[in-house]
Amino acid sequence: MTDLCPPTGLVVPIITPVDDQDQVDEPAYRAQISYLIEAGVDALFIGGTAGEGPLLEINQWQRMVEIARDQGGDQIPLLGGVTGTSTANVIDKIQRLEQLDYHFFVVTPTYYVPSSSYDEQLRLFAACREATDRMEMIAYNIPSTTGVMLSVDLLVDLANRKWIRAAKESSGDQQYLWNLIEAGREVGLSILVGDERLIAFGLVSGGSGIVPVCANFEPETYVGAVRACREGQFEKLHKYQHRAMQLRRDIIGAEGKWLAGVKYAVRQLGVGNGRAVAPRAGLTEKEQHLIDAVLNAAK
Repeated sequence: MTDLCPPTGLVVPIITPVDDQDQVDEPAYRAQISYLIEAGVDALFIGGTAGEGPLLEINQWQRMVEIARDQGGDQIPLLGGVTGTSTANVIDKIQRLEQLDYHFFVVTPTYYVPSSSYDEQLRLFAACREATDRMEMIAYNIPSTTGVMLSVDLLVDLANRKWIRAAKESSGDQQYLWNLIEAGREVGLSILVGDERLIAFGLVSGGSGIVPVCANFEPETYVGAVRACREGQFEKLHKYQHRAMQLRRDIIGAEGKWLAGVKYAVRQLGVGNGRAVAPRAGLTEKEQHLIDAVLNAAK
């Protein structure tokens, strides 16, 4: 297992620019990585939900993680997403990351046929832990995409077994987040807050970091939020939370097109073509104009 501490602060779930054939747009991807590193983010989450890792064909997933490792791996911690439909799918991705000298991999429950029982979930995490002795595992709770809510008890169990030291929590359930942070504190489990609505709450409650998708477009807001909390400037933190909520409303918009909104906003910064991996829908002209109005107002 890596001797590095688990990532803290601002971990950006970086988008993956693709061309019209769903091939990774290498120049755009490299530009986005450099943009975020220069903005002072603390780590990058590669191939997560925002990075469309589960949607990419495996050779393109491989190209994505290779480019990220080459462009940013010596400058910033990288977390490789290994989401899959079965234990074998997940382990294949873990082994590919290990060959590239990644330090961290992020595991959700398997999906499509959800692993709904405690025992099934434990078997998955056990197999992932056994698949490598060089990388560190981070558990990821995101029931909106996996159809499974990992219990606080399970995550505490994984920490007690020394299988994980960090977990990413993206359920959006404030009470669950509080319970997880409190229980995690007792076993040395740090929590990364994945829901942008709970940035301030999560950080003040003891979360170790945040993983906001709109940081792809405006990283300075989230860098500022982390710094404000660390310095005890809670009025500033409130202002950054307010800005994060504005971005969530105006850039993400409708839940079904949240990624299209973020990719379009990044395109307007000059990176990529704004296209999501098929069959995900792009924005309508009207929706693009609404985001353009927001971007112009911010200038």
